[in-house]
Amino acid sequence: MKSIKHTIQCHCILPQYRNREEPVFHQFIAFGVIDDSDTLISKYVNCNHCSAVHRIFDVCKSEIVVGKEDINSTVSIDDVSLMIPKDIVSVLEAYDCDLPEYEHALFIYQNKLFNESIILTRDSMESEVIGKRLTFTKMGSASIESFVEKFDEQI
Repeated sequence: MKSIKHTIQCHCILPQYRNREEPVFHQFIAFGVIDDSDTLISKYVNCNHCSAVHRIFDVCKSEIVVGKEDINSTVSIDDVSLMIPKDIVSVLEAYDCDLPEYEHALFIYQNKLFNESIILTRDSMESEVIGKRLTFTKMGSASIESFVEKFDEQI
């Protein structure tokens, strides 16, 4: 199995886009697991803006579940935090990470995918991207590493 972070589009519109002629719908990042047959495992998530429930059935594809806005069955940061080491939770909290990063950390931890990392910060500079990543080194242990990556300026 492998994991993926992908974008889901909701039908809500952020306040700064409400007066546009063409609607700009809100998009949010979701974490998914792809099984051995290369199929995304279906799951339910809440939009991080309007809390609408989405049934994610493929990469970048979802449908809104009508009439189920108040369900408590979708996974939350609090749920995931109980299943990963407290030191990892502290780092994710310190960098104000969202649910997909917590789910990714749990996936790494449960599947012992050590040396896999989670991006904590990312900033674009002139021809580089700089940031920090949380790298899992062994069961329950991790390190924060800075990184610099060059842009490929050729098109």
